[in-house]
Formats: sequence, structure tokens, C-alpha cells
Amino acid sequence: MSIPIPEFSHTPYRIKKRKFSEANVQEFLHLLNQVTWQEVYVESDVNAKFSTFMDSFPIKTVHMRDTIKNNWITQGIKIPSKRMQLLDSQRKTTVMKKKDLEYIEQYRKIYRRVIQETKRRKNNNYISSSKNKSKAA
Repeated sequence: MSIPIPEFSHTPYRIKKRKFSEANVQEFLHLLNQVTWQEVYVESDVNAKFSTFMDSFPIKTVHMRDTIKNNWITQGIKIPSKRMQLLDSQRKTTVMKKKDLEYIEQYRKIYRRVIQETKRRKNNNYISSSKNKSKAA
């Protein structure tokens, strides 16, 4: 007997939404000033009024992709990650002293240790909070 198991899909899909960046807000205000409100007022049907209004402000189609959430990534990991990227880019682009290279390697070791410990804690919390501990492990 075989049971079909749904697989996690990373296939992209499209959704329609508005982006509320400062530039888009300014664009929205500019378009708002250019709308001919007479078209909206003339319509007698409420749905037609709404449709006429919404047609003035097109919704953007955005390509999305399902992602796996890493709940264990905290601010304490994000900040050193950016610093590690900066140190790596400096190491690749400039000639550094041996002392500086040793500092980068030491920082990398500490960074990796923090990541391992955070993952371990997250997993332990997941197991301890689950109802069926042997299944969670």
C-alpha cells in the first residue's frame, strides 16, 4: 500500500498586491490628483463606482515563491552574519596583515559556534514542547 505524500513546492506563483514604499505612496498621491472624480460620481451602481475607482490605481503582479522559515535565525545571528560578509569581502579585496586574518578566522569560528548552538537549542525546544517526543526527535 502506498500513501501519496505532498511534497513541499518551491514553484513560483503570482499574487496581486500593492507595495507601500515611499516612492509608491508619492506615485499614488500624484495619481490621486489626476483622477477624474466625475466618472465615479456619475455611476449609479456601487460596484461600478468601486470598479471605476480601482481601475485608476492598478495593482502590481508580484512573483512569489514558498520559502522555508528559519525561526532559529535571530538578530544575534543576522548582525554577525552581515559583519562576516563585510569581513570576507574586505579579505578578498585587500591585502591584510596576518593578525587581521587571524581575527577573521577567530570571528568565523565563534559565528559558526553560535549558529550551531542556536540550532541545537531550537531543536531541543521543539522536542521538549512536542506531545510525541520520540516522533519529534
